Amino acid sequence: MTSSRLGASALPLALLAAVITSLAGTAAAPYLLLHGLDQEIAASEQTLVRLRKEVASESKLRQENLDLVALGQEANLLLEGSTAGISGAGLQKLISDIVVEHGGVASSLQLLPIEQQDKLERVALRLSISVEIDGLRDIVHAIETGKPLLFIDDLTVRTGEQDDGEIDPYYRGPLQVDLQVSGFRLRDKAGAA
Repeated sequence: MTSSRLGASALPLALLAAVITSLAGTAAAPYLLLHGLDQEIAASEQTLVRLRKEVASESKLRQENLDLVALGQEANLLLEGSTAGISGAGLQKLISDIVVEHGGVASSLQLLPIEQQDKLERVALRLSISVEIDGLRDIVHAIETGKPLLFIDDLTVRTGEQDDGEIDPYYRGPLQVDLQVSGFRLRDKAGAA
C-alpha cells in the first residue's frame, strides 16, 4: 500500500510540475518573440542606413551632372549630336576608332535604349572585341581618360578554352572581351525628345 500512496501523491506533483512548466513557457513566449523582433529591427536599421547612403550619393551625382551642364562644360565632356541617334553613331565611331587604334577587332556593336536623367540622356553601347592583353589595357585607359567623358559599365573577359572545356593557363592568344560603354548628352539639344 505504501507504493500506491507514493504513486497517488506523485501524480498531483507531476501535474503541478507540468502546469508550472506550461505557465513558464507561456510567460517566456513574448520575450522570445520580442528577441526575434529586435533582430529584425536591427537588420532593417542597417538596410535603412545603407539605403540612405545610396540616396545621398545619388543626389550628389545628380548635382554634379547639373553642375557640369551649368558650367558649360558639356562641349568637352558630353557626347555631341543634335539627336540621340547621332550621338549614338558618334559614340560607335569613337569606340571603333579606339579599338582599332590599340590593335583590337570589334565583332559586334549594339546601341542600347536611351535613358533619360534630368537634363541629360545616357547613351550606351554594348560591344564585343578580340584583343591582346596590352591592347585591352590601352583601350580601357583611352575610354576612361579621354573626352568626351565615357564610362565602362560592364566588362567581361574570356580566355581560350581547351577542347575539354578547361581553361588553358598558358593561353597566349587574343582575349574575347564584352563591354558596355556609356556617355551622356544634353537633352535640350534634341528639343527635349
